[in-house]
Amino acid sequence: MDEKPVATRRGARTAKEAPLRSAAPAAPKPGTDKPKPKEALPAALRPKATKLRELLVEAETGDSSARFEVSLLVKEVRDAPNMYGKKAVAQLGTEVGLGAATLYKYAAVGDCWTDAKAFREAAAQRTKRGRTLPWAVFLALAQEPDGRTRRGLHVRALADDLSAGSVRSDVASRKARKAASVAASMAALRRQAAALAENVGKTVSQATRDAGEVPGKALPAIRACIVQLARVSEAIPGAVEKLEALAQVVGAPHPEESD
Repeated sequence: MDEKPVATRRGARTAKEAPLRSAAPAAPKPGTDKPKPKEALPAALRPKATKLRELLVEAETGDSSARFEVSLLVKEVRDAPNMYGKKAVAQLGTEVGLGAATLYKYAAVGDCWTDAKAFREAAAQRTKRGRTLPWAVFLALAQEPDGRTRRGLHVRALADDLSAGSVRSDVASRKARKAASVAASMAALRRQAAALAENVGKTVSQATRDAGEVPGKALPAIRACIVQLARVSEAIPGAVEKLEALAQVVGAPHPEESD
């Protein structure tokens, strides 16, 4: 039997020569493409998850004070890893559909205003336009680690009716300047440490050479070495204090904040 030609752009081909078309992928069978089950919530955390859901519902229609209750709950869970587990905040987020980073930002507000009364007073203050600051502004204020600076920024946010974006920008700019200052301070400390180490090394080397030539001649060099070591010892507490101060300025993010 003659093979029928298959129409193509370049002419006719036989059915045997016609290129095969890739078959469309088969649709998954019903029930086979199920989402992965969520990790079981620890028993101690279940009441907190239930309460968090309730608070989030209230916060949808309430003011910033309602959201502050969320921050206190998350802060409590975050600060008790032995009771709730190191991943408790992330697990809460999974339960209520929020990321761990968002919940940590909520908890940061609880770090800044330690009780509901103090926060309610802050949240009740009004701007020059007669409105209260939205919750997003308090989230932005909480990113400022220095308490005095944060209070001043809060006053300015009220006076100038600043948006959350403006507050975040202000905090970010301040952190960038502090980071530059920290980098310069660290460089100065490294230079100081290197200079002290070099002086001590030179003095020890000189004492070693003098002792090899004439034992008695090494005594002045040894005394000089002791003086250098004493200077190093005196410098260490000051350097440690500076480093601790720098650590406070920089601040350390919570290990789960980037989850």
